Amino acid sequence: MAAAAGRGGGGAAAPPHPAPAWAGWWRPALSVLLVPVPPVLLLLLMLSLLLLLLMVLLLLLLLLGAEVAELAARVRELEAAVAQQQASAHATAAVAAVTQQLAAAEAARDELAARVRVLEAAAVQQQPASAHETGLRMLELEDKQAKRIDLAVRPARSEDEMALLTAAEKGTLSEVKRLLSQPATNPNVQDRFGDTALNWASARDETEMVEALLRAGADVAVKNEEGQTALHWASLHGRTETVEALLRAGADTDAKDKLGNTALHYACHLAYNGVVAALLRAGADVGLKNNIGQTALHWASTHGHTEVVEALLRAGADTAAEDDPRTPAQLGNTALHYASNNGCKGVVEALLQAGADVSLENDDGDTPLELAEKERHYAEVVALLKGGSRS
Repeated sequence: MAAAAGRGGGGAAAPPHPAPAWAGWWRPALSVLLVPVPPVLLLLLMLSLLLLLLMVLLLLLLLLGAEVAELAARVRELEAAVAQQQASAHATAAVAAVTQQLAAAEAARDELAARVRVLEAAAVQQQPASAHETGLRMLELEDKQAKRIDLAVRPARSEDEMALLTAAEKGTLSEVKRLLSQPATNPNVQDRFGDTALNWASARDETEMVEALLRAGADVAVKNEEGQTALHWASLHGRTETVEALLRAGADTDAKDKLGNTALHYACHLAYNGVVAALLRAGADVGLKNNIGQTALHWASTHGHTEVVEALLRAGADTAAEDDPRTPAQLGNTALHYASNNGCKGVVEALLQAGADVSLENDDGDTPLELAEKERHYAEVVALLKGGSRS
């Protein structure tokens, strides 16, 4: 009981536990912090913080400047790309414009070529003249003709008719068909030179266009101011399929232009073998002479077109036919005279095999052999003619 009473009632208290060694560490630090700081030191501290802040801002500005520079470079690249695209677009437009100009130039060239071929054919009628004289005549005729070709399409009766000539000249089949479907369109309308849409289509070898014009009533007999029909034009350009289409439509193989030349004359002059064959099959007269007495055989012989000469001979061409001695430059020459004068060995052989007379004299008294001997580089031709004269 006493022991119990002693524990419960006023016995002595138990001693407290000792504090850890690390307890109270903050008291010295707090005492340091609570020590008054001199104003100068505080100012330095604030300046240091401000300087640090400025350095951070400067760093941010540098980083931002680098990004801005990169963006500026990108903008310049984009501007350069846009400028390049614009330049490319301008270049494309320029190319398109040049292409259109080239197309127009080609059309004009085709027309001029057609006229020049007529002039070449006309100039050869003055053979056998000197090369210099022939060249001068050709230049004079070509210059005269070129001055006339100032407009490709001449005034027509209506806009549709004018458009028909333009479309035929350019070879635009769909436009030609559209215009032909208009009742007011005359398929035989002529330009200032008298050429029709059929002439232009024939020159360009637009056979389908030619057939469309023929179905619409185009007349194969219409002549231009030079007296040429569509068959002349097709023959001048070597358009065999077109020639055949025109012949099926009833074109006259023996129609003459103002120079007296037929389609066969031009085809033989330019050595269009396919056209020559088509005309001969259709019954073209190989004996027809132009205004200065030349046949198609004269023309083919003059230029050394051996295959054409052989085709004409098979069709019955007369080797003894003479050109007209009444004209200033013609002297009663035969085809053999022309071939010998120009050194056309293959033609001379073909004519001799066909029985051409080597002894015939022209109005100057020259035989084919004598003409060849005047040209000393024609030794092979001279030998052939000498052999022919002995047989």
